[in-house]
Amino acid sequence: SSDTWRLWNIYYFRLISGRDKPQFLSALSAADHLATFRWLYPEGQLPKDKYPLYLYILAQLQELNGDRADALASYRRVRSELGSNPNRLVDGANAAIARLSK
Repeated sequence: SSDTWRLWNIYYFRLISGRDKPQFLSALSAADHLATFRWLYPEGQLPKDKYPLYLYILAQLQELNGDRADALASYRRVRSELGSNPNRLVDGANAAIARLSK
């Protein structure tokens, strides 16, 4: 629905652009954030152009929830979707992969 995609903008601005990210993440438990995001945006129903963004947001929520292996896999999928051209998502994914691989 259109409401679902209006909410997408909130995720985008908080977790991609980083605006008010700590406040946003503290609004719910990590598990509830992850469950809500997955409920709103089932992976198989996403427009292809939103998929890398979806993976990047998902990876952050997985990492926040302590799901290191899943987060690492999602960050790696971001990189494989977007290639190695530097941009905000690739740079963020590379930093997270380095952090989570320690």
